[in-house]
Formats: sequence, C-alpha cells, structure tokens
Amino acid sequence: ALGFLAHADVARYSRGVHPEVMDQYATDQPMFVCRDGRRSIPRSRLNDDFCDCEDGSDEPGTAACPHGRFYCKNAGHEGKEVFASRVNDGICDCCDGSDEWISGVCKDTCWEEGEEDRRKLREEVTLHQDGSAKHTEMRVQYQLFVKETNEKIAAKEKEIEELKTKVEVAKKEEEVKKEVRMAEVTALLKMKEEEDEKKKKEEEEKKEGEEESAAKTEEAVDEKKEEEKPVVNVDEQTILALQEDLKEVEAETEVLGTVEKEVKEKEPSLEDGEETDALKEYKAAKDALTQAENEKSAAETELNKLKTDIGRDYGKDGLLFHLKNKCIQKTSGGYNYEVCGFEKAKQSHTSLGNFNAVEDDVMKFTGGQTCWNGPARSANVKMVCGKEVEILSVDEPSTCVYDMVMTTPAMCSAAHALLKMEELDRVSMGRQ
Repeated sequence: ALGFLAHADVARYSRGVHPEVMDQYATDQPMFVCRDGRRSIPRSRLNDDFCDCEDGSDEPGTAACPHGRFYCKNAGHEGKEVFASRVNDGICDCCDGSDEWISGVCKDTCWEEGEEDRRKLREEVTLHQDGSAKHTEMRVQYQLFVKETNEKIAAKEKEIEELKTKVEVAKKEEEVKKEVRMAEVTALLKMKEEEDEKKKKEEEEKKEGEEESAAKTEEAVDEKKEEEKPVVNVDEQTILALQEDLKEVEAETEVLGTVEKEVKEKEPSLEDGEETDALKEYKAAKDALTQAENEKSAAETELNKLKTDIGRDYGKDGLLFHLKNKCIQKTSGGYNYEVCGFEKAKQSHTSLGNFNAVEDDVMKFTGGQTCWNGPARSANVKMVCGKEVEILSVDEPSTCVYDMVMTTPAMCSAAHALLKMEELDRVSMGRQ
C-alpha cells in the first residue's frame, strides 16, 4: 500500500526504475536507502534532479547523477537501461520516448519495432508446443526400449545358464564316447599288432628257409666263380667292396622306413578307420559339444550387445534415443557430412570420429582420421529444438574440430513454450 503518497508522487518516484527493484521506490516508507547502503535520504528527494546517493540510485529518472541508470519500459518491445545522462537530452534513446519525458518530443514506436521480436517469440512458442508432443512420444519410446531390453537381457541370461548346463552335459557325453572309442581303437591296435607279429614270424621263418636254400646255391655259384675268377687289381677289389657296403646301407634304410611306417600306422586315431558304432557315436557327441559351445558363445555376444545398447547415454530422460541407428546428412562447403546417432560422424569419406558420449545435449565423436600434421578429427553435435531431425550448420572453429547444430523435436518442451509465452505477454504488456 502506498498510503499517504499521491499518485503524482508515485509516478515521479518510480520514473526510470527497473522493475526488479521497484518495491524499493513505490512504497510509503518516509526514508529511502541508497542502493549501495551508504546513505538514507527523505523519499521526497527521489528524482528531484539533485544527486544525493553516490551510486546515483536516487535519480533514476533524471540526468543529475553521473552513474545513474534509466530504465525504458518499452511496452511491446524489450525493456532496456540507458545512462541517466541521456535523459531529457533531446535524443530519443527509448522506443517508448520515456527518456524525454519533459519535452515529450519522442513518439512511441515500440510496438512497430518489436513486431519482429514478437513474431519470433510466437514462432518459438508454437515450435516448442508442437514439438513437445513428439518429445513425450520419444520419452515413451525410450522407456519402452528400456523395458523390452531388460526383458531380453533377463531372458538371454536365463538362456545362457541353460546353455552352460547343455555344454556340461555335452562335454561329459563326449568324454564317455571318447573313452569308449579309445578302448575300441586300443583293442583294434592290439589285434593288429598280434596279427602283424604272427605275420612277421611267418615271414621270418620263410625267409630263413629261403636264405638257407640261397646260401647253398650261392656256395655252389661261388665255387664256380672261383674257378673262373679273373685277375683284378687292388682298385677293382676296393670298388667291389664299396658296392657291397652300399647295398647293405640301402637295405638298412629300407628296413628303417618300414619300421617307421609300421609305428606310424600303429598311432591311435579316434576319427579314422572303419565307421563303427563307437566311432559314429563319438563323432556325434563331439559335434553336439561344438554346437552347444557355439550356441553359448553366440548368446553371450548377444547379451553383451544388449547391455551395451541399454548402457549408452541417450541424453536426459533418453530423449536422444530416437537417433539410434539413424543417419542424418547435410552438404556444406562442398562436403557431404553425415552423423549416425551413437555410432559415427564423417565428412564425405573421412572419419570425424566414433561416438564417445553425450554431454549437455551435445553428442561427442572422437578418434577420427588424423589430420595432416595435426590432431585426430572430432565432432561436437549440439541438439536444439526443431520440427524435424536435420543438420542446420557445420563449422570448424579450430583445426580438425567440427561443430554441428542439429534440430530435433526431442529438445522441445511445453515448459519452455510456457516461458516464452510469459515473455511474449511481458513485452506486449500495455498494448493489448
């Protein structure tokens, strides 16, 4: 309440006062405290064209104080402060003409000058109102993704536990079938060894008989050769001796080769040989184990991917989730820029980096292709409110660092629309 103060006094005291401190001027208190707190003066001295406060706070509506500030209300446009020294100097500094209150020479042009600003405010209000509906839809979409992914993770973890059991069962079955097959192979090898030993013994007996017969024949031949033996010199005898030695070496080599072959043939091979029931069962058990291990490995890979997907930073409330697996392109400066949400960014065929994080609605990509004699390329994509998802601008503020602005309804909100409506009402005050 202003009590005893007359309307004219209130108008005088509050002239040029900023709305934020109006309660210090439009009051019925008899004393006014300078805003710097250094002095108190009678309220009647406000705007009396004499500077009483060092900070000029007692003369907001006159040019008396060198440090004073005059506030232009500028209804229909934006309010602003000007130096108090410009008050009543014959020059129109406020679009509402309030700074020239003595002469009244200035026309109020605020409504016309503020039309463009009001138009932009109306557009911004509409943009955020329209976008907020999609904003809500995107939040629901993210929440559904989280719910479904958590369900998939739970199901996959259960599947992996079952596959672990399956692998263990298959492993035990493979071990059992392997032992059976090993026993069979061992028995077959033993049987073969016995047959080989018997055959070898028969061959040795046969060979002994043949050698005995051959010895007698050779003895007879040698006697005849002795009678017909030509006279040879020492060198020829040496050659004949060497030839005999060579024959012995060749014979020994042949024997060693035969032994080596026999040893090799005796080495147990679980998967070779005749297709017995034991071999078939062993192969089937081994294949079943391999399949179970592959299924378990594939399930673990899928689980890791699910956890990576749900663990990513999709911005506040997951509002940037709609950009997952979505690529947006823009041609600028002769280059084709592409941003693939939560994956990568590139300039034509040049990598600008892989997704790293989201910070303050900025999607960061790092570790791109290294610049010549410079750092690795990187990109910062700022997300702002817009009707559609598109890249608005591309800039390179420093070497190989790219800044982009991308619009998306995800950044729109009803709360922001309300703030802009209040601002629109404020600048339009007194003109409606």
